[in-house]
Amino acid sequence: MHRRQPSDGQQYYEHPDALGGIDVEAKLRAWGSGRNTPRPLDEVHAAHLARLRSGGIDDWAAEVTGKVVLKVFLRALSSALPRPIPAEMLVSIYLDAYPSAHRELGEIVDAILADAGT
Repeated sequence: MHRRQPSDGQQYYEHPDALGGIDVEAKLRAWGSGRNTPRPLDEVHAAHLARLRSGGIDDWAAEVTGKVVLKVFLRALSSALPRPIPAEMLVSIYLDAYPSAHRELGEIVDAILADAGT
């Protein structure tokens, strides 16, 4: 698999729950068969990966969730500390340092509130 090198000091991280050594397409094909999906799930997965591979780092950034970033951050920080600190405390420290929500999160909340009629 060809990986485009990130720029501007960015780097790729393996997802903590990555499916190493598993034929993802075969698993998706088996799981999706008989579930009446509009398209075979392995084809959807392959098309999505092709779109991401052909795009730039901004496309990848739009796919990364804060949950994954926080999980990687907590794992890396915990292993660097001399003694364990509860994840809740690390999250509190992070939120104290970066209290503002990302623009996309604000847009999602606004859309939900608009749809709810508030």
